[in-house]
Amino acid sequence: MNIRIKAITKSSKNSIEKVENPLYDYKLKVTDPPQKGKANDAIIRLLSQYFDTKPQNISIIKGMKNNIKTIEIVDD
Repeated sequence: MNIRIKAITKSSKNSIEKVENPLYDYKLKVTDPPQKGKANDAIIRLLSQYFDTKPQNISIIKGMKNNIKTIEIVDD
């Protein structure tokens, strides 16, 4: 399954919100800064909790350095 997210970094809390937007499906807020992949790692951890899967099953396939990202989630 592929989803598109909008990432907001350096937030006061971590959260996920499903949205009705033509550009992305979820809005994620993470407390980590966008430096050295910290925010991307936090996004993967947050999504793994939300979708109840292992972090290894989630990968960012587009938008590594952008706030709009395409995420691939595979089944075990």
